[in-house]
This record gives sequence, C-alpha cells and structure tokens, in this order.
Amino acid sequence: MPARPVPPGRTLAMERRTTRRYFLLRPDADRKSQRLIYYLLAVISARHGVIVHAVVQMSTHWHVIVTDPRGVLPEFLAEMHRVMAHCFKRHRDWSEELFNKSQTSVGDIETVGGALRKLAYLMCNPIAAGMVERLEAYPGALTRPEQIGRHTLSLTRPDNTYLGNERLWPKTATLKFEVPKVLLDAYGPEGARRAIADKTEAMAQEIRKRRAAKGLGYLGADAVCAAPVTMQPSEPIAVGKRKPTVVLGDAEDEDEKAAYRRKVRELRAWRAAYATCLAAWRKGKRHVEWPPHTWKMRVLHGVRCAEVKPKPPD
Repeated sequence: MPARPVPPGRTLAMERRTTRRYFLLRPDADRKSQRLIYYLLAVISARHGVIVHAVVQMSTHWHVIVTDPRGVLPEFLAEMHRVMAHCFKRHRDWSEELFNKSQTSVGDIETVGGALRKLAYLMCNPIAAGMVERLEAYPGALTRPEQIGRHTLSLTRPDNTYLGNERLWPKTATLKFEVPKVLLDAYGPEGARRAIADKTEAMAQEIRKRRAAKGLGYLGADAVCAAPVTMQPSEPIAVGKRKPTVVLGDAEDEDEKAAYRRKVRELRAWRAAYATCLAAWRKGKRHVEWPPHTWKMRVLHGVRCAEVKPKPPD
C-alpha cells in the first residue's frame, strides 16, 4: 500500500477482516465477544487519545470510525489488532491467525456528506448482510444513532487469560461515542444525531427494499450467534477491489467533489515528495527533509520532517 501522511486531527473510517473470512468475530449469545470488543476499544483508544464515534462487530470483520487528535493512528491500530487477535484466539480456542494479511482499510472523512454516509454505512452493515432486519435486533456490538454523543458504556474487564495484567488492563473502563467534529460544526449535537438517524434510516430502507426485490430474508439474532466460527460467507469476495483513501458523500454534490479533488491533489503531492526522499535515502543521503507527517521513516529511522506551513487566510 502506498505511503500516506499521519497528521493529527483526522477522522477516519477503518475496517479489518478475518483470515479466510471465517466467522471468528461472530457475536455470541452470552455477549462475551461483544463485551471484549467494547472493552478493548475503550482501553486502547484512551491509551492513545483516540476519540471513538461508532463501531460495529460483524462475523468476518469489524468497522470503526474514530478521530486521531495526536496523529498516532498506526500505534493505535497496531495495538488494537494485536490484542484483539490474542484475545479472540483464546476466546475461540483458535491456534491460527485471526486477521487476514491485508492491511487495514483506512479512509479519511473530511466532509459532512462523507461523515453521514460512512456512519450510516457502518450502522446498516448487519441489515445489508442479511443478519437482521432492524438495527435494534442485532446482537453484536453496534453503535446506534441515538447513542452518539449521549451514551456511555461502563465496562468490566472480560474473563480472558490474555488480559491478566491488571496494570495494563484495568478492572473497569468506559467508552463513549462522540459526535464527529465536522457534524458538530454543521448541525450542533442534536441536529447531528437527527442527521445521522435520518441518513441511517434512509439507507436501511433502501437496503431492505433491494433485499425484498431479490426475495432475500434475514437470519435473525439467534442464527447469527449460533453460526460456527469456521463458517464462511457463500458469496465470493471481489478480488482487486479498490479501497478508497478518501470518503466521499454524495457523488453528485459539487462541494463534495471539490473536497475530494482537493484531498487527492494533496495526497498525490505528498506521495511525490515522499518518493523523492525515499529515492535519496536509498542512495545513502540521510539529511534530506521529508514531507510533513511522515510516519514510518520518522519513527523507525528518525528522519527530519518539514514543518506544516500555515494555510493562508481566506
């Protein structure tokens, strides 16, 4: 995957899938796997200063939308997926890898439309997958519109042997789902929740309509929780499908398209500068100035990065 900058303050939508699409992250009837995901997300996000907006636990993957105020996303993802893998391997008595070898899909959210679409997409995943017809019936970990900015989960440390170090894994933790800043600025807290709820319901209705036209039903909560973890989805996964690095809202909205084009130009310019520095590094030149917010080369090799130039006033 091409390099990308890691600046502070980004809001991001992320997804990671299980190996061979096994149902290793499947919700449990006793809610053990659900509580495990919530607890790990609460502790590890607090450890890295990451703000959580929404999460959904699917059987073969999970989605999370966060804001990264410190610019430490790689550290957050590395710890989250490492600990998730260890905990779920012990929870499932699974001796192989938990996640597939693909990198985490990460998309930048910068616009109101992109935030609404991605939040609704996350929340509608169980409906689109034919698991339940209504969000309220889903047994897995799932953030609903009315919980964002209001609801705080009080969690206790799960009974998992990997979490035995009480200094690292506290007995209790809390997890709150915050409203993304781009939506707060546009609508305020209550207006943002209404906008999220309206977008989610509209998307859910469209999904249900498409499924009904195809004669497709829903498994129901009991069947979702009873599925063997070695089960795999019947439909093939698209091979070579692009993973967008920028989340776009309404593709017909001119402001959304303009924001998308601006972000793509910035990313291409950054990658061109990065490639120039990398070529110089490979020739033994160690004193070149790398583009702002370079992550891997700065962390591993201590390279010097350019300072961010302030944007001129409008």
